[in-house]
This record gives sequence, structure tokens and C-alpha cells, in this order.
Amino acid sequence: MVEAGFPDNSTFPDDFRLGIADSDLQVVGEDLARSEEGSAESCWNKFSQEKLAQPLGAAVERFSRWQEDLHWFADLGVQHFRTSVSLARVLNAKGEVCKPALLWYRKYFEALRALGIKLYVTLYHWEMPQYAQDRGGWTNDSICDLLAQHAEVVHEHLGDLIEEYFAVNEPWCISVLGHLYGVHAPGTKDLRTALKVAHNVMRSVAAIEKVLHRRDPAIKLSHVGITFPIYAYTDTPEDLAAAQRAWEFYNDWYIRPLYLGEYPKELCRIYGADMPSVTRKDLSDLAVGERLHAFGMNYYNGEYVRRLERPPLNFECVTPVGTETNDLGWPVAVPPTYPNALYDGLRQIYHEYKRCGLSRLYVSENGMPQASVLGGNEEFIRDDRRIRYLRAHLTQVLSARKAGVPVQAYFL
Repeated sequence: MVEAGFPDNSTFPDDFRLGIADSDLQVVGEDLARSEEGSAESCWNKFSQEKLAQPLGAAVERFSRWQEDLHWFADLGVQHFRTSVSLARVLNAKGEVCKPALLWYRKYFEALRALGIKLYVTLYHWEMPQYAQDRGGWTNDSICDLLAQHAEVVHEHLGDLIEEYFAVNEPWCISVLGHLYGVHAPGTKDLRTALKVAHNVMRSVAAIEKVLHRRDPAIKLSHVGITFPIYAYTDTPEDLAAAQRAWEFYNDWYIRPLYLGEYPKELCRIYGADMPSVTRKDLSDLAVGERLHAFGMNYYNGEYVRRLERPPLNFECVTPVGTETNDLGWPVAVPPTYPNALYDGLRQIYHEYKRCGLSRLYVSENGMPQASVLGGNEEFIRDDRRIRYLRAHLTQVLSARKAGVPVQAYFL
């Protein structure tokens, strides 16, 4: 049952798409997929086993239980579904196509389309094959060719079933969480490496754009970034400057190259010798934003930022006392903490880049991480916190639409 005041389909314009999202890596169950179809191991599997002592294992068993999922999708009235096609499953270490994996995707996608569900496929959602990681992963410049080959194979074998494409999911997470903080696969902690990785992720987006538009000039290809609206903790010049650096670190570093063919100049100066070697032609090749269909904002929370002597960027994120958090510890962006962060982020990104070719936005991920416990004789999970979170953020999407921001889809 939905609480009164929760936005529903009738509240949104007819052309607005409400959908759901997942990724192959997080749901399919890599152990069974590898044993059944002979596909490659992902680098997340090794990382999870060695660093987290928590192997991917069966996940939620999408591989073997996808027909059950169709029941739930139909029951929920799903019409738009964002998922991914795993590079690790599609191409082996010799660059050969894994036919059983493509057959699995075709059966699954055909069944979804038979239900009237439109598919939005991400071509890379963290599914780096371990064989590619052993060759350097994102630090190896040839990774761009592998991603382009993957895009071509997916389009050739599954393109008739796919409504729209996303190139790469969350470059910030790939480069920073995976190669600077070391909390995501492959677990590296090095600034120079992270900057090299970030540049190769951007190069891969451009390579995917080139190959797909060569195959089909009318194809709808978008890109996905994790976005963090940034707020200065105080209005002092020091905190305001720190907030600007944070905005560029979290957001602009992965948007500006696509639409302007450049990286933020102040951060380039700060990073100095850690920056990879990049020519003007390299940068101009990244500027594919005008040819992208949309920019997808993955959004979960914003950040308060203040000045702190913590080189090289000299800022820290602050969670004020009393702030509501989700069950991963992220601040929940509803009152009293930056109550309109999604709205603010949609407006800021659109108005910064609309002159450079950004013509539409999607909220490509949004949700409430919550430990859900079903106990006793209860039939339903008590989901009041999540309902409150979703109501607030769907309302902000509507507000952004009314303010002239062309946000056209929301994926939960």
C-alpha cells in the first residue's frame, strides 16, 4: 500500500519513464554462470574472496531463477528496466564470444520484451574480467579496444531487443573507490593510478560511442555518472573554495571531458606530476557529449564539505550531528540535511552543460539501502523509511521538471 501523497504514474507527464535498475554483476550469481556457460571470472569475484572474505557466489540467482523474476516484474507493472550485459560473460581471454552467455541473455531479454518491458542496457557495470585485470585492467590503454569490441558484439547479437544503451557506469567509483581508496575492486590505493584509470574510462566511453554510432547513427547511447551535489559547510571563503574543489573531484572530472573536452584546470594544477600524459587531440576525442542521447545521474546523497589540511585537495565531508543516514551510513538527503539535493544536482548539471549539448537527463539510479528484516508472522517488510526517501526524491524530480530541467526518466 502506498502512503497518501506519494507521486504515482498519473502525476508524471505521459512521456516520463519510471523504471527499475540492477546490474548483472550484482544479481546473476557468477559461480553458476561460469560453471554452466564457461564464461570468465570477474575481478570482483577475486577481490571479494581475497579482500572481503565474501565471494560473489550465487547472489540472488538471476542466472537460474530469471523466470521467477518475470512474475515479479509483471506483478509490479514494470515497463522500463535498466540492467547490464557483462563483459566478463561475453568475451573470453582470447577475445572470442561466449555463445552460451549470449544465448542466456537473448532468452531473458526476449521474455522481458514479451511482457512489454523496454530494456536499457549498460555495457560496463564494473564487470572487468579477471583476465583483463591481470593485464592491467583500466591502467592498460588497450582496455578501450576491449570495451569497443564488447559494445559491437552486444549490438550485433542483442541490439534488436535493446531500447537504449548506457556506456559505462560510475567512472568515479571505478577510479576513486577502486584505485584510490581501495574499497572496490581491484583494491588499489594510488593517486597516479586512479587518474590514469579515470582517463581510460573516459576514453572507453568515446570508443563505445564511435563504434555504436558507426553501426547505427540513430542509436540511443547515454552515459552514467554517480553524482554528489556539494554544499559548503559554512559561507567562509575557505569552505566555499573547498566545496568547489569537491564538486570538481566528485562530478566535473567525469562530465567536463565529455562535453568540453577538458579536465578541471584547478584540479589539474593540484594533481601536477600525477596527471597522465594527455594531448589536446586526446581531450578533443573525449568530447562526445553532443552525440550522447542523455546523461544518467546515479544519485543517493549529497555532501557537506569544509576546508581541512588534507592534501592534495584539502577538504573533508561532514555529516552534521543528528543527520538521518541509511543503513550503509550515507546521509539521507531529506530534511533537515540539504533537503533538495537531487533537485539541486539536476539543475546544476543541466545548466552547466546544456550549452555544450546536454539535452536530457535521467535519474539512472536512486534508492534507499536498508537492512530489511522479515520476522514473526509479518507478511510485509516495514518500509516506512524507504517510502519516505522515495517520496521525497520523486517529488524533487517533478519539481525539476516543472523548473525546466529535461529529466525524462527515473530508475529505482
